[in-house]
Amino acid sequence: MVAIRFEPNRRSTAQPHRIQNVPWRHLAKPRGRNPVPRVAARQLPSWANRRHVGSQRSATGSNGPDRGPAARRRRLRHSVTGGIRKRMAVITPEDRIIGCIVGGALGDALGGPHEGQAAPVDFELPPIMRISDDTQLTLATCEAVTMSGGAEPAAIADRLLHWFRQRRISGLGSSTLKALRDLDVGAHWALSGARGERAAGNGAAMRAAPLAFVLDPANDGDRRQLRDVCRITHHHDEAYLGALAIVLAIRHVAFDGGHLDQVLPQAVYQRLPDSRVRDQLGTLIDTADFGTLLELAARHGSSGFVAETVPLAILAAATGTGTDLLNTLREVVKCGGDTDTLASMTGQIIGAACGQAVLPNQLLDALEQRMEILEVACHFAEQVTAFDN
Repeated sequence: MVAIRFEPNRRSTAQPHRIQNVPWRHLAKPRGRNPVPRVAARQLPSWANRRHVGSQRSATGSNGPDRGPAARRRRLRHSVTGGIRKRMAVITPEDRIIGCIVGGALGDALGGPHEGQAAPVDFELPPIMRISDDTQLTLATCEAVTMSGGAEPAAIADRLLHWFRQRRISGLGSSTLKALRDLDVGAHWALSGARGERAAGNGAAMRAAPLAFVLDPANDGDRRQLRDVCRITHHHDEAYLGALAIVLAIRHVAFDGGHLDQVLPQAVYQRLPDSRVRDQLGTLIDTADFGTLLELAARHGSSGFVAETVPLAILAAATGTGTDLLNTLREVVKCGGDTDTLASMTGQIIGAACGQAVLPNQLLDALEQRMEILEVACHFAEQVTAFDN
């Protein structure tokens, strides 16, 4: 495992955050004078518990120093005050992680009711937004990393199985369902993944977002580890490369100083090996100026095939309206096909780029299980960034 460096965006004047090169087994038990505690409900941002969070002051009555773990948690809680979301001048690592996880949940919930519909989808905002397997498997992955201290395939497989046995996963695809059933009867995680052309689905890519914050694809060992995590459910190279593309896109905007612009798909394309995922992304890059997202989806596809969905999600995040997440996700859902996964991956990339500031209040208010989603995301974010500075 290599050291991970968080780079601020170009508008930021803050110093880069760094996770020290420490063994991952120590992350579950932070050391030092100020260990990071498990996130409790009272510590969550105000949009989760719908209560106003007042100004936090030190024991002396004055504002505390703008540094240290307490200050980071204070900034996290104050990302929303009085129900009005404020754009943060500096997007912290924790903010990017939470924005990524919750942004993906919003996309999943918006796209779910329209999954499988033909384009153009007549989009309607659901009164109650329910998550599906896209978010549920992502949260299970976050929990596995938090509990084990690393992105270990065996630990992730165990946690996915735990959620499956508790019937906490809905809308499973055939490959993931087959893998979880095999795990349930004792199969080894390395042998459980579905094989063949039907295994080139989105099931690995849609849960890969958390791994962008703990694995660096530039490192050969981390790249193999990502491949092994994908093979828990999808033993297919295209499924792995779709997950790799999502990880590369998130790292580009969260670590490498990248932005939601036309450079994003180019940066991902250049780092992918020869594959159908790479070819499709190249085709979309070449034709992006000659049609709307809906027209590109009609021409090149938006099905559950990973080589169609992942490149389209990356392009949608790069060419959308940026800070207007709802409008971007609306245009994505109109493309039809695998709408929940397509919108979820788009929301993950945008959330990683913009942080919590991009999450619309009206969607957060309607999101079912928002407390559970945010608690898992916050705990994961604090564990990953526990050893920064």
